[in-house]
Amino acid sequence: MPERYRNTPWFASTNTTAAGVALEYSGPPLTTDARFGANLPVFRLRGFAISGSSAVAISTNPIKVIYGDSSAGGLTSAEICNEPGAGSIVLDGILGIEGGYIALETTVAHADGGLTFLMWGD
Repeated sequence: MPERYRNTPWFASTNTTAAGVALEYSGPPLTTDARFGANLPVFRLRGFAISGSSAVAISTNPIKVIYGDSSAGGLTSAEICNEPGAGSIVLDGILGIEGGYIALETTVAHADGGLTFLMWGD
């Protein structure tokens, strides 16, 4: 793996009112170093935050973090919370969440300003 991808902090943020993948990160545009799936960079999720209005719709399905080698490959998911705020739970093993693709997914359409999703890592 090229060293220029290591320990380079990244940060992504978005606001959404719709269900589905709310935020995804697959790194900066790739150069010719990453052809045909070889030498793809790996990013580590170091933290995330989800915030929103107290009037958002409550979902019985949890918000998830999805990660894997790429969006086209096999992906793993971990549940985060059913709603932001008091419903949030600790995500066990966050240090193990890494890959060329990392995303946050919500399962309900939110009203009243929606939700803000943030991710950061290296």
